[in-house]
Amino acid sequence: MLGTAELIKLALINRLKPFVFISSVIVALPYNNKPLSEEANICEAIPYQEINNQYANGYAISKWAAEILLHDAYNQFNLPMIVFRPSMILAHRQYHTQLNITDVFSRLLLSIINTKIAPKSFYHSESELSLHYNGLAIDFVAS
Repeated sequence: MLGTAELIKLALINRLKPFVFISSVIVALPYNNKPLSEEANICEAIPYQEINNQYANGYAISKWAAEILLHDAYNQFNLPMIVFRPSMILAHRQYHTQLNITDVFSRLLLSIINTKIAPKSFYHSESELSLHYNGLAIDFVAS
């Protein structure tokens, strides 16, 4: 979050510079487990976050706090900004052989490959056996 604060400062110096922030869909988890609309005011939709021991709670709170800072900069200084909340961002396609083996998602994928069994959420529907997953490679997201 401190990095975001420093970047906001840079965006405000001399002339306003557009700010593009890659947040995360995890910010919306406390919001009735529904994604926030693009127009939602983060300060009103999720006015506080609870610190707890749930998986990735610190990450979610840091993304939420950064969005709050950006919203304040927009309100106070009319900072042009856009926030993206992607779901899973995967490794760069150029480095397909490099895995973070200790990562929960990497372990899940390796388990699916080894067992040839995937959770229902990986299917288009219960009656359809074609696998899918909504994740994008970082090079695609960045472009």
